[in-house]
Amino acid sequence: MRVRAPLLALAATALLAAGAVVPSGIALGATNSRPVDVSVDTLLPRAPLPGSMLVIGGAVANTSGSAVPGVTVRLRVGEQPLADRSALAQVADGTITSTGTIIDGSRSAAIPALAPGQSIPFTITVPVDSLRFPSPGVYQILVEAQSDPGDGNRLRVGLIRTFLPWFPDPATTPITGLVTLWPLTETTAVDADGVLLSEQIPRAVAPGGRLRFLLDAAAAHSYKVTWVIDPALVQTLDSMADGYRVRRGTTVVAGVRPDDATNWLDDLRRVTQRADVMALPYAVPDDVALVRGGLPGDVVRSITTAASDTSAVIGRTVSSTLAWPPTGWVDSATLSTLTNAAPRGIVLSERQVSANVDFTPSGAVAIPGTAGSATAVIPDDVLSELLVAPHRTAGESLLDRQRLLAELAVIGEQITDSRTVVMAPPPRWTSTSAYLTELLADIGSVPWIRPVGLATLLGGQPSSVQRTIAPYTRQQRSGELSAAYISRIREAHRSTTLVGDVIAGSAATTVPLLGALARASSAAFRVDTIAGSQIIAGVRARTSKALTGVRIISRGSVTLPGDTGIIPISISNGLDTAVTVGLVLTAVPSVRLSTAPIAPFTIPAGATTLIEVSARVSGSDPVPLEVRLTSPTGDPFGIPAQLSVGSSAYSRAAAWVVGAAFAALVVLLAINAVRRIRSSRANARQVMRGDADSTITS
Repeated sequence: MRVRAPLLALAATALLAAGAVVPSGIALGATNSRPVDVSVDTLLPRAPLPGSMLVIGGAVANTSGSAVPGVTVRLRVGEQPLADRSALAQVADGTITSTGTIIDGSRSAAIPALAPGQSIPFTITVPVDSLRFPSPGVYQILVEAQSDPGDGNRLRVGLIRTFLPWFPDPATTPITGLVTLWPLTETTAVDADGVLLSEQIPRAVAPGGRLRFLLDAAAAHSYKVTWVIDPALVQTLDSMADGYRVRRGTTVVAGVRPDDATNWLDDLRRVTQRADVMALPYAVPDDVALVRGGLPGDVVRSITTAASDTSAVIGRTVSSTLAWPPTGWVDSATLSTLTNAAPRGIVLSERQVSANVDFTPSGAVAIPGTAGSATAVIPDDVLSELLVAPHRTAGESLLDRQRLLAELAVIGEQITDSRTVVMAPPPRWTSTSAYLTELLADIGSVPWIRPVGLATLLGGQPSSVQRTIAPYTRQQRSGELSAAYISRIREAHRSTTLVGDVIAGSAATTVPLLGALARASSAAFRVDTIAGSQIIAGVRARTSKALTGVRIISRGSVTLPGDTGIIPISISNGLDTAVTVGLVLTAVPSVRLSTAPIAPFTIPAGATTLIEVSARVSGSDPVPLEVRLTSPTGDPFGIPAQLSVGSSAYSRAAAWVVGAAFAALVVLLAINAVRRIRSSRANARQVMRGDADSTITS
């Protein structure tokens, strides 16, 4: 992380330790107390030449509780140029303590007494030749405030450091190419009906808004930057131009800023006509989360459609897309997906793709992939952080601007080969208008910086410096859109695809739904998923409603005339367009019912179709049957119908069995009766025979 150049002041206690006398009006405090705050808000010229005059202006302010007597300001310069970028960092963070050489004739007029809280401006004007720079390079400039209590013993009570590049011969000045990426994007919280879920976009393009300010800041310097435009943003603004709607709670109201959208788009078209322009992937998605969640196709689509979508709105050809993963970090699967999608370049963090060299390499490097290779765009961390640094005062702006100019000057001095580096803010960024405008003006005027378009950098030879790709970290993963959130997107995709498969000519329905899901996939919803979740829920509601008119109307029981027969199923299409569906029949248990395959069939708009399904049933009891509608590809939808299927064949068989059993019983009874009769007659004859024998004997 870059540390802002601090305001350095020597404490009164440190002065005592050095044997100095502290003026009676200054209260002694902690070691790092700052009796006088020195600020610099003017330093001209940015690129001084021999014979010119150096003007440094600013103010001294008493931050103590007591008056500071006899305050003067004078100039010091470093004795030697700063050797490298690490030396610049040491000056900025205060670890370099050298105070340089005093410049004669630079002392300002004395302020008799600087009251507590009082701030008084100063100006120092000296010939550049009086600085006596020994050689070209970047020097530290020190503005020192001193206090004189009247005894001639001046004490340092405030100090500030900044930088001044010195290249007396522009013809021999080392030049560094600079690509400045200028992303224009916003959280496109817009549902599938085109309703804005907040006023964020209208406010951003209104006078004083973030996007209005970014466009205005670079309007006069459009050739010095590469405009990187989110097609989701410009499509939204284009649709707003003729009027738009905004959701407020449970109601939808008319938007009040259509003219702001029109004006902003018109200005964008004007300033980008001859500039270097690339498209961002649609809505700048959370690439890693989508790939991890099984939606790599969404990442590819966001890239492959971006350039044409952007071209259609801004009225000029945009031929390239620049992939820009959140935070510039990717895992291997996402990098492979991005590479195969073939964007013109992929923005990756310098922290993940590092180079172990003692100079600053070019900002483009080839990355091998399964479909050839892609070019990674590696923004310089320090330059990029300076671009977006917050500024409360003109003095803070000047310090960061001088630091940035110094960084680029030192980069050019490192090796003899000319290089082009990249400066890029985060996609959703802001800064202060005056700072950006002045910085872009400086980039075009100092001799050691050459503005370069990204297309030019990517069209050249990538850097040959070997870089190491660090693994994707757990900390990076924790910032992604959650797995549950991505799962809801995936399910909404499934239902949208189903609508497209079922309904004829459904593009008018599905295209807005897919666009809404692409917007819901934006990395902008990493921080607050509420609006994204509302978009997803709206898509699910639309897809569910789209198919509610298609239903199975058959219910109850079906009896087959035998073990085989026809199951009639009626399907109603209450939609105003034809649908193509399939049917799936599931018996419980499945072994008791088999059906012939059912090919997908089309039902005209507003019609009912009867489908006759050939079936075979086993067993005497009715078989429970679930009937479901599916898409032509087999995805189920709607509420299943419950039927019961039986067979009359088993009833007739049972009747024959009962009849046969009854007949057999009758036969058995008859046989038994005959046997009884015969037995009875035999017994009678036996009795008669016995009686006869008894008579004879007697």
